[in-house]
Amino acid sequence: MKFIAPLHQKSDSVSTLTNSPNKPLISIRSLWLGMVLITILALIMWRFPLFTPSSVFHGDMIGFGLPLFNLAGRAFSGHASLLWASGVYGGHPIFAEGQGAFANPLTFLIGTIITPIAGPIFAMNFFQFICLLLTGAGMLGLCRQIGFSAVASAFSALAVTFSPFWIYTILDNPVGTGTFLWVPWCLWSLEKWLQQPNLRSSVFLGSTCTAMLLAGYTPGFHATVLYMGVRVIADAFNENTRNIWINTWSIRIATGIAAILICIGLSAIQWLPLLELIAQSHRNDGTGLTLIVDVTTTLRGMFYGNPRAVSFVNIGSPLILALALCALSGVRSIRITGHLFAAIILIQLGCNSPFFRFVYDHNLIPGIHYVRITFQFLIPGIIGIILIAGSSIDAFNPWFSMQTRARRSAILFGVALVWITAAATLYTPDIAIIQLGIAITAFITVTILLSSKYGRFVPITLLFLLTVECSMRLNPFQTANNDNFKIPTSVLAIKSTKNWQDYKVLDTTVALGYAFHDPHTPNLTAEMKVMLYSLSGLTSTLWGINSMDGALALPLKRHTLLTNPILNEINGTSSLPPGLRLIDTLGIRYISTHEPAKDDLAFRTFLHSDGFPWIIENTAAMPRFQIYQDHVTVDSPEAALAVMQTWTKRTLVIENAAGSNHQIEPSDFVSRQPIAADSPSPANFEIIKASDTHYHLNLHATKPCWLFLADANYPGWKAYLDGKPVPVFSAQVQGKAVAIPEGQHQLEFTFESSSFRWGACISFITLMLTTVALLLDWRKRIMGLQLTNKISGNN
Repeated sequence: MKFIAPLHQKSDSVSTLTNSPNKPLISIRSLWLGMVLITILALIMWRFPLFTPSSVFHGDMIGFGLPLFNLAGRAFSGHASLLWASGVYGGHPIFAEGQGAFANPLTFLIGTIITPIAGPIFAMNFFQFICLLLTGAGMLGLCRQIGFSAVASAFSALAVTFSPFWIYTILDNPVGTGTFLWVPWCLWSLEKWLQQPNLRSSVFLGSTCTAMLLAGYTPGFHATVLYMGVRVIADAFNENTRNIWINTWSIRIATGIAAILICIGLSAIQWLPLLELIAQSHRNDGTGLTLIVDVTTTLRGMFYGNPRAVSFVNIGSPLILALALCALSGVRSIRITGHLFAAIILIQLGCNSPFFRFVYDHNLIPGIHYVRITFQFLIPGIIGIILIAGSSIDAFNPWFSMQTRARRSAILFGVALVWITAAATLYTPDIAIIQLGIAITAFITVTILLSSKYGRFVPITLLFLLTVECSMRLNPFQTANNDNFKIPTSVLAIKSTKNWQDYKVLDTTVALGYAFHDPHTPNLTAEMKVMLYSLSGLTSTLWGINSMDGALALPLKRHTLLTNPILNEINGTSSLPPGLRLIDTLGIRYISTHEPAKDDLAFRTFLHSDGFPWIIENTAAMPRFQIYQDHVTVDSPEAALAVMQTWTKRTLVIENAAGSNHQIEPSDFVSRQPIAADSPSPANFEIIKASDTHYHLNLHATKPCWLFLADANYPGWKAYLDGKPVPVFSAQVQGKAVAIPEGQHQLEFTFESSSFRWGACISFITLMLTTVALLLDWRKRIMGLQLTNKISGNN
C-alpha cells in the first residue's frame, strides 16, 4: 500500500538518522499561521466566558470541574488540603485520585495566579481556553516534526482542535481537556526521539508523558502509550527504518530507557498515591464496561459531527475523510504508515468491534479490564486519521505530476465512489447538509486547480474551507450569568443550623444526570441550578459542606458497600430502627430526594421549593465524634456491615484482621462485660481543632471507652494519645476509632501520607538529576561547537 508523503519529503530513511542534516526544522515562523487561526477561533468560541461575567453552565463543568478548581485555588492559598477531603465520599484521599490534577503544573499555575485574582469560575474557563491553544500548538509541532508544510500543519491542527469529538466530548470536562491536549505533544516528542535519539529528545519524551499522566485522566495516558507503541512497532515492517534501528540500537535503548525512567520518576508524586488508592478502591479487581458505542455509530461519527448526539465523538467531517481516502492512494511515507496502523488499531478499540471484543475477552492489553468507557481509545486514533488527511495537503501537486491522465482519473473516480457510498450509507438527517457541501466544493475546487496552472493554491484553499467548517462549531455550549452560581437556599438553610459541620448531606436525586444532557437543552441552566441545590456530585465542596457523594472514579470499596443499605434505610425497607441505622451512625443528616419526608423514619421536611427537590432532615443523625462503650471485632468491612445490619443496640464494630496488619487491642477493652444502653457516657470531650487532615481533642474518660470519628479510615491516618502513637482501627465500615483509657487525655488524629511523601521526594530528585544532565549536555555541546569553530579558524 502507498501513502502520500509531504511535498519536500522524498524519503524518511535519511531524516530518521541521528543528527541528520535533513531532519525537519521547526521554527516559530513556520507555526504562526496555525497559531493565529487557532487563537482567533478559540477567542470567538470562548468570548463570553473570557470577556463577560458569564460561564459555561453545563455538565461536568458544574458537578465536577468547578468544585475541583475551587478546591485547588483554596489549597494553593493555604485554606484547604489536597491530600484528604472529609467532604467527599464521607472522607477521601482526593490527591491520590488524580482527577483533580493537583500535581499538574498548568493547574498549579492557574490556581496560584488566576484564581486569587479572578476567582475559580473564570479560572476554570480560562483553563479550557488555554487547553485549546496548547492542543493546537502540540499538533503544529507534531506535524512540522513529521515534515508537513506550514499550511498542512495549520490544517491538521485546526482539524483536531475544533473537531466535534474535541469540542463536544472533551471541553465539557476540564480533566479530559487537560489530559488529551497532551496526546499530540506525546506523539510530537516520540517523532523527535525516533529521528534524533539523544538526551534532549528523551527528556522531551519523558516530560510530555509525565505531563499527560499528571493531568488526571489515566485511561487517556493508557491509550496514548498504546498508540505510541504501535507507531514504534510499525517501523519494524519497513526495511529502511529497520536497518536504522539495527545500526543505532544501543543509543535508542539507552535514551528510550532514560525517557521511561524520567516519566516514572517525575510522575511518582502522583502514581504512588494512585496505586495506594487503587488497592483500597472498589475497582481494584477491574470494572465492567458502562459505555461502548457500536461500530456503525463510530463510523457515522467519523463522517458527520452532530453536536446533539453524545455518541458522536469522532472527527465528524466529510472533508477530512475525503482527504484521508485520497492519501491512501498516494505515494509512500514511512512515518504516516506508522500512524495509520496505530489509528486503525485504536479506533477498533474505541468501539464494540470484533477486534475489541477479542482483545477484551482475552485480556491481551495490560489494563484493558480497568477500562469503563472506550472513547479514550478513539481520541489518539482520530488524531492519526487527521494526520493522514493532512499529509495529502502537500502531496496533491507531486501526486498529479507522477500519474498519467487515465490513471489519475481512475484513482479520483475510485476515491469519489468510495466517499459517496460511505456518505450515503452513514448519512443521518440530524447533521447540517453544509458539511457535505464543503466537502463536495473542496473536491471540485481541487480538481479544477490541479488541472490548471494554479495548483499551488490547493493547500491554502483546503485550509480556508476547513476554517469555514470549523467556524460552524463555535457555539458549542450555553453560557449563563455567574449569578447562577450564588449560594443556593439549601446551603444557606443547612449552614443556619447548629453544628452543621458535624453532619453530612446525601443526594438521592437524578440531578447529577443532568451533566449528560445536550449542551443546547433549552432549560439547561435551570437543571444545573437544581444540581447545585441538590448538592450533587462534588458541588458540596464549593461551600464546605460535608457529603457522602462525589463524582470521581475511585471511591473506596468500603464506601460502595454502603450504597444499597443506605438507600434501603432512606426508602424505609431496612429493618433497623432510627438510631441504629447507617445514616444515623455516619452522621447523614440532610438528604436530597424527589419525595417528601416519611415521618415514621425520623425524617422531617427541612426545605422545599417549587421546581426543586425536597431536602429532608434525619433527626436521628449523630455527630462526627461519638463515644462507645461496647465493641465487637471483625476481620473485614463486609463482616462489619453484616454485624451492623443485625444490631440490637449501639455498638462499635472495629476491623482487626489477622495477619501482618493486625493491631493489638488494649487488654482492658477486650473482655469487659456489656454495659447497659442507658448508662451515662463514660467520656466527655472538647474539640480544640478540626480540619480535613488534623483533629485535636481534650478528653476526660471516667472508664475505658472508644472515640469514633465518622470519617473514612485510610493508610496514612495516625493517632497520638498524649503524644504517643496509638492504633487507629477502621470502624462502622466508614469511620475510624481509637481506644481511650480512663483519665484526662490529649488526642490528635493526623493524616500523614507516606505514598505522597515518597512520591514527592522521587519526583524532586528526578527533576534535579534531569536538570543537571541537561545542563551538562548543553555545556558539552557549547564546548564542542567552540572547538569546531576554533579548528575551522585555524584551517
